Formats: sequence, C-alpha cells, structure tokens
Amino acid sequence: MFDLNAIIIRIKSGESQPYREIIREYAPAVRSFLASRLFAKDMVEDLAQETFIAAYENISKFDLDQNFRQWLLGIASNKLKMYY
Repeated sequence: MFDLNAIIIRIKSGESQPYREIIREYAPAVRSFLASRLFAKDMVEDLAQETFIAAYENISKFDLDQNFRQWLLGIASNKLKMYY
C-alpha cells in the first residue's frame, strides 16, 4: 500500500530509497502534465527528471497537510516556465 505521508517522513529523516516509490507513483502525472505542454519527448523526460530532483531537494519544506500532487505539478510548472 502506498502511504505518502509515511514515505515523506522517512525521506525527511534521511532515507533516500523511499523516494523511488514517489517517483513510481507520480511520474505518469508529471510526464503527462509536461507532455501536454511540450512537443519534444526528450524535453518532457528532462523536465520530469528536473522536477523530481527539485522536489527531493525541497521535500523538507513540504507540509504534510498540503496536496503533494499539486505541489509536485507546481514544481513542474515552474520548470516549464524556466524552459521557455
């Protein structure tokens, strides 16, 4: 079972391995979001990767009461704006 809050707590405590579960769970949504706004598939993959790196680097700032998907797509949106 995917327990997002438990995974985030583990990551915040210093574990990096659980982040793979977040990528597996949310990669389709991030890629779909980016693909609907970009033509080049390689840029979709690059920006998706940049999104997940930025999310990992900033996960300590994430409030568990927020919507993680929206937070992640907000990062993807910012990466897209920086690309253009």
